[in-house]
Amino acid sequence: MRFGIVASMTAVSALAVAGCAAKQAPLPHAVYANAVPIYPGAVLEDAMGSTSSGDTPESVSDGMAWFFDVEAPASRMIAFYERKLPAARRDPVWQEGVRLVWVPPGASPGEEVALVIDDNELTIHEDVRPGKRPGNPNATSQGLAGDLSGAVGGGSDGP
Repeated sequence: MRFGIVASMTAVSALAVAGCAAKQAPLPHAVYANAVPIYPGAVLEDAMGSTSSGDTPESVSDGMAWFFDVEAPASRMIAFYERKLPAARRDPVWQEGVRLVWVPPGASPGEEVALVIDDNELTIHEDVRPGKRPGNPNATSQGLAGDLSGAVGGGSDGP
C-alpha cells in the first residue's frame, strides 16, 4: 500500500515538472506575442519599444521587438514556425531572411505579429493600437534585456 502511494506521488510530481518545462516565460510588454512559441534554445538578447505614426489613425501603432540569439539554421526555424503558426504568411517583399506575419485572433485592423528569421537569429515584433500595450516599453527598453536575459529562453513545444 505504501509503495503505491509513493509511486502515485512520484508520477504526479513528474507530470507537474513536465508541465512546467513546457511553459515559457512571458515576453515583457507583449500583447499578442506571448501566443508565439519561443524556438527551443532561443535566448533573449535585447528588446525595444517603438511608436510609429502615419496619416490616418489606423497607421499609428505601438511596436515592440524581442531579439533572440538561436543556434539553429533559418530553415529549421522556418519549418518550426510554419508548423506552430499555420496561419502565418510569408512577406513576399521582405529581403533579409524570412518574415512571417501572423494576425492574432481578436486583433484590431493593422495589428500583427511578425517573426524575422535568419541563420542563428530570431526577432519577434508586434504592432498594436496605441494604449493597448501594458507598461511603457519606450521608457524601459534601455537595459530591458539585461534585466530579463535569463527569464526567457529554453523554448517551448507549445502552440
